[in-house]
Amino acid sequence: MGDVKTHEDVLELWNTIKRIVDANDSDMHRNANDNNIEAGIRARNTLRILVKRARELVNVTREIDRVIVKERKEQRTKKQ
Repeated sequence: MGDVKTHEDVLELWNTIKRIVDANDSDMHRNANDNNIEAGIRARNTLRILVKRARELVNVTREIDRVIVKERKEQRTKKQ
């Protein structure tokens, strides 16, 4: 993550996560209710992707928060 991310990046990642969850819903139900093995494989693969995206979202929000904290500290020191 070399470049600084924006709040728009956060919302884009969040919407991606929601789309992944929505897309995985039917496979999860097929696997749980109908014992559909193929649906279970797809569901687990999708969950792995979901974990990666969630980790990315955590890292992006942490990076943004660090920048905000740094800017606030700089503003406080300028005021003094």
